[in-house]
Amino acid sequence: MPSVERITDQEFNILKDLIYKHTGIYLSPQKKILLVTRLYKRLKALNLKTFKDYYSYLLNHPDRRAEWVQMINHITTNTTEFFRERYHFIFLQNEVLPYFLKKRTNKRLYIWSAGCSTGEEAYSIAITLSEFFGDYSGWNIKILATDVNSDAIAIARKGVYKTASVKRISKVILRKYFEEVSSIENKRLFKVKDRLRRMVIFKNVNLVKNYLGKICSFDIIFCRN
Repeated sequence: MPSVERITDQEFNILKDLIYKHTGIYLSPQKKILLVTRLYKRLKALNLKTFKDYYSYLLNHPDRRAEWVQMINHITTNTTEFFRERYHFIFLQNEVLPYFLKKRTNKRLYIWSAGCSTGEEAYSIAITLSEFFGDYSGWNIKILATDVNSDAIAIARKGVYKTASVKRISKVILRKYFEEVSSIENKRLFKVKDRLRRMVIFKNVNLVKNYLGKICSFDIIFCRN
C-alpha cells in the first residue's frame, strides 16, 4: 500500500486543482492519502514514477482522454443504496407527487437523478413513481440518471444487484420489481425488471463539461451528494 509520502504537496495541489477544474470534485488536504491510494495503481499500470509524471500524462499524452476516464472512475466515491435516506422518498410520495397529480394536466413528469452512481437512487425513484401512479394510466414518466463515473453507469444499466444491496427493500417490493438470477458463483443476485428499467435513461455525464439542454424541462431534480 502506498504511503502519503509518495506525493508531494506540490503534486497534490496541481492534481487536485486539475480534478476540480474538470470535474467539480473538491479534494481537501485531508484527502491526500485517498488520492494516493486510488491513483497508485494507475501510476503502476502506466509505468510512471511520480504523480508529477501522471499529471503530465493527463495533459499531454496521446491517450490522455482514455486515462481521464480511468482517473475519474478511480477517484469518485459511489456511496449509495436503495431508498437511501428514506424520508426523501416519503416526501416525494406524500407531498410532491400528489401536487403534480392535482396540477399537471398533460400527465407528463420528467425527473433527473444528477448523481445516480450505480443506479440505486434512480430505481428507487422509479419504484416510488410506479407505486404512486399505478392506478393512473396515461402518464408519460421519464427518469434521466447521470453520473461522471462510467463504470458506475455500466452497473446501473445492467440493473443487477447483490443481496446486500437490496436488503432494505421489503419482500413485497422486491418480488414486484426484481427477479432473482444466479451468478457464476451461485450467489443470489437480483435484476431490476424490464418495465422498471424502461422508465430510466442512464448517461455518463460530467456536470462541469456537459450541457444537458433545457434543464428547466425537468419537474424534479435529485442532487443529494
